[in-house]
Amino acid sequence: MSIEKLIVLAGGTAGCLIASRLANTASRPSVLLLETGENNDDLSFRRTYDKFRLVFSHPELDHGYISTPQTNLDDRRVAQVRGKGLGGSSQVNFQIWSLGARDEFDQWATLVEDQGWAFDAIVQRVKKIENLHCEDIPVAYSSIVNPKKENHGYEGDVDVSIGPFFEREIDHIFDAAREHGATINTDVNSGNPLGFGLPPHTSWQGKRTSAASAFIYRQRPENLKILTASRVTRVLVNGNRAVGVEVGGNQIFTATKEIIVTAGAIDSPRLLLLSGIGPRNDLKRLGITVAKDIPGLGRSLTDHPTVFLTYHMTHGFSDRHEFDSNPNMVASASEQYTLEGDGPLNQHYSTVPTAFFKSESSYHSRQFQSLGRETKDLLQKPTVPHYEFALCGPLLPATYAIANANDGYFNFFVALQNSQSRGSVQLQSSDPDDPPLIDPNYLGNEYDVLVLIEAVRDALNYMETPTMKRYRKHAIHAPQSADDKVILKFLKDNVSGLWHPSGTMKMGSQSDRASVVGSDFKVHGYENLRVADLSVTPILPRFVSTPS
Repeated sequence: MSIEKLIVLAGGTAGCLIASRLANTASRPSVLLLETGENNDDLSFRRTYDKFRLVFSHPELDHGYISTPQTNLDDRRVAQVRGKGLGGSSQVNFQIWSLGARDEFDQWATLVEDQGWAFDAIVQRVKKIENLHCEDIPVAYSSIVNPKKENHGYEGDVDVSIGPFFEREIDHIFDAAREHGATINTDVNSGNPLGFGLPPHTSWQGKRTSAASAFIYRQRPENLKILTASRVTRVLVNGNRAVGVEVGGNQIFTATKEIIVTAGAIDSPRLLLLSGIGPRNDLKRLGITVAKDIPGLGRSLTDHPTVFLTYHMTHGFSDRHEFDSNPNMVASASEQYTLEGDGPLNQHYSTVPTAFFKSESSYHSRQFQSLGRETKDLLQKPTVPHYEFALCGPLLPATYAIANANDGYFNFFVALQNSQSRGSVQLQSSDPDDPPLIDPNYLGNEYDVLVLIEAVRDALNYMETPTMKRYRKHAIHAPQSADDKVILKFLKDNVSGLWHPSGTMKMGSQSDRASVVGSDFKVHGYENLRVADLSVTPILPRFVSTPS
């Protein structure tokens, strides 16, 4: 048995930050950070060049979860990718550093009656951890990216960057955006994300910034103890206090002050359910002793339902494939990167433009009118997007063969924002070794279907702009027409999540039976048990940044 003042579970994006901040406070308390996975600080895990393929080439970095059969997707089961190891999902994501819309955070603050969650407060906290490197943006690109100093931090621990290298396809993408009639947004983290923009990415000089690299590796104090390969199976509670945790079913760690759960929107509810905290009837059905009846725990799961579109492009659009398909070029660049930290690996896959749009036409639909007043008000606020394009993605499906090395491809993701569908995370048994039952309930709301069909149609129209038609050879993976039924079939066959699960430990007042934690992260009914990760969001803003 080990006695600590504070225990943080687990070592993902939020856990690394919180454990570091607590350990570095003036009182220097003893902090224990427990993580199921391993320490993955090897350079091979941190190359920006590998950001789209890392989770697939290293399955040990993923928990391997899969959804229950999705009723609205013809009972298809969908992978629920979630990073495993120090840094969590920040070590396997696509590295987009993106804040949410002002109106979304302001709505969050209203819902939880705490202005600390309003956009102006959030951006000040994010600025403290952000270190934006953008001093070398070429003048030629100032018309598409020009971050305003007041919106960003320049002295924090999280290295993020824009430029100085811009991949060849960037010019074509923004030319097509103008032809598409879209606004160019030169600072997507201003609180208004709408339009085509180029966000910073969590990388600098070709090297991924993870929560572990930012908050653990460079500044770990002696009073922060980290145990990897340590899976927490239960939180131990006594009355209204959390007193310790069980690891691996046989090892106990006790906490004299607080226990902070940061295991994410899937494993945070799973862990508390195994501990007897959650909906009474669900726990009793599995033979778990009820410690606290919290009906909303594990409910309200949401994500950004997404499909990808891929096109075979002719020579001149991009040089990604020309480089990727030449083993000698890749090997030479890898050697240069290892020896010098520079070269082609710092250039390819270095930019991910995004575009956010409103669906004005949906306001007149029957589906929109069926939504609640509060939801309709939020969706009509000026900075709130309804769908997203995330461009310059990887070649998908990866099995597609481009015979001519001089040709290229263009891939982008089409993602629904502010999904109205809600799912759940539940236990299938009281055995901690059994994976959870994850039901994202994709396309479970008819308004989601309406907007995502419109979003895909807009993507098809974008591919009809003169610039895209000039380089487009043929579709590799896309609907065959813009007809509603054709697009709907495409969605049913291909929708997945964007790896942004949220909402299962919803923040709100104790009078809200759907909520689990207060605005101070404390679990209802407990003095010293908190949950502090993306499971607590009462709505899912379109942010992908590290929580602060």
